[in-house]
Amino acid sequence: MIIAHAVMTYFRSNQSSSWLQSTELIELTINKTKDEVQQVIEDLEPYGKFHPLITNVEKINDGNYQIKERPYSWLPVSIGYRVFVEELTAEKAVYGFSSLVWFKPKFTYRLESPSLDTTKIQLAIRIEGPPIGRRILINKMVAAQLQLWQAFEQSLNN
Repeated sequence: MIIAHAVMTYFRSNQSSSWLQSTELIELTINKTKDEVQQVIEDLEPYGKFHPLITNVEKINDGNYQIKERPYSWLPVSIGYRVFVEELTAEKAVYGFSSLVWFKPKFTYRLESPSLDTTKIQLAIRIEGPPIGRRILINKMVAAQLQLWQAFEQSLNN
């Protein structure tokens, strides 16, 4: 069973006083080893199989991916964007997003092993962009992350 809680903080971006930046912090503890979790975080192709909104992941080259996503099931429209690896270590993975109009998201995953068979995932979702749309995007991303890790945990139990 996944144990989850989220904390939200807001602060002004240093780039401009007219644009705000939001960071959403999520902590998840799942009953899987750190190696199993790390395999999903390090390669976005298996990550996309568990993500509820992603319909296709194409590896462009090492550390760069083209993602197709269907953000709303009731709307027959897909969006595409690129995700690139900014940093990848055994304890941390940082992904930047490009090709999203008005928004600049960044995901920072940190992994800890409280025990041999559990992993604590700390995710910071940082988004720069207009306040109203940014709030909608953050809410969708948080909900998708909770569904992703629940699907991942359940798939390994079957």
